[in-house]
Amino acid sequence: MLMNLKNEAIKCLLFLKYIEKMVIYERRESDPTVYKLFEIEIVNNIKIRAKRQAFMAQLKSHVYASDDDNRDKTLQYAIRPVFRLTHEDGTTTEEEWAVVSYIGNVPEARRIMKEEYQADISNQRMIPWVGLAAPVDPKATVRTSNLFCFLPLGIHTPHPVHINGHFAVKQSRREIWTNYTDDISSQSDAGIKSNWNEFLFKHILPVAYVRLLDSIGISHGSNYDLWPRSRESGLGMESLWKDLLRQCIEEVTTNDDLEVFFAESADGEPSAVSYQMATIADPAMDEYPLLLELLKGMVNLVCDMPENIANLLHQVVDTTGVQDNIHTPQKVRDLLREHKHIWKDSTSDDAKVQILNYCIRDDQIMDLEGLPLLPMADGSWVEFQRDMADSR
Repeated sequence: MLMNLKNEAIKCLLFLKYIEKMVIYERRESDPTVYKLFEIEIVNNIKIRAKRQAFMAQLKSHVYASDDDNRDKTLQYAIRPVFRLTHEDGTTTEEEWAVVSYIGNVPEARRIMKEEYQADISNQRMIPWVGLAAPVDPKATVRTSNLFCFLPLGIHTPHPVHINGHFAVKQSRREIWTNYTDDISSQSDAGIKSNWNEFLFKHILPVAYVRLLDSIGISHGSNYDLWPRSRESGLGMESLWKDLLRQCIEEVTTNDDLEVFFAESADGEPSAVSYQMATIADPAMDEYPLLLELLKGMVNLVCDMPENIANLLHQVVDTTGVQDNIHTPQKVRDLLREHKHIWKDSTSDDAKVQILNYCIRDDQIMDLEGLPLLPMADGSWVEFQRDMADSR
């Protein structure tokens, strides 16, 4: 059992507010000697402690805000603890993690609970607190992701991060209260606790999750490995988090401070950008690599987005009316016209063929006007004009 604890040791320190070191000893039968099995500690504990203490110092006034106060206030911190595990033989291993803790607006949480769930929690000790943690190393993964209420619970999720929350936990500390079968009265104590957990998953977790993605940025690689897993349906406990990916996408498309998409420049250097500063490549552009290379020199072009994220992004843009930053042939034509002076004389014939083929995918030939994409018999390229006779 103790060696199993060793495998879970880092988990135990991820979301605790004050503990920075844990040492496990064993005393064997008929042997008075105490043997150290392993030790886990936060190497950069001074820096981590300062951020935690500053966060906790604000906690009391934040939680006890009146309904007329603090309307827009939230609390959060992002830390990068480095955990050192000392093994029984004295060897050590280290892992760096990104951890985000986020507390939503308390009066707003009370309001939503009253309006959406008909539950008055003004006298309840319920804090809209959610945290998430993921390894920074791109080669590291969370093999079994847990739900936490500061310590691990007996609940696993399909998502690639650990999720902590001020959940309403059952006495066994193995489960949280849920009402996915609708057999608990919403006004009962169990019903209020179940609704509170649903509220955290629906309203607070997506906000905290995208802040973890923003905090970890490019450190984990220019990939989407840490994004929530998409779920087509949710049965039982999974009903709480089945829409998490969509909810995260809705959050990042309306918040211009969250740099969670990965763009690539013309020299191949990746960077993290917000949705508002990004241009999302049409998946069809994969057939036109020379066009992609040209566009990377003009905009923050996001390529190679996983299909499930791209599909949901299209749906969110269509249904919410947020700014549409997804490339289409029309948008590419407009962009090429705007930057014509950059590329018209320096682009290869092969690239111009690809550009032309993509730009006519929607059959809007008349919208090619002004683009130098018309090949001539002498090898030159001239601009499309509505009346080519007049152009002569």
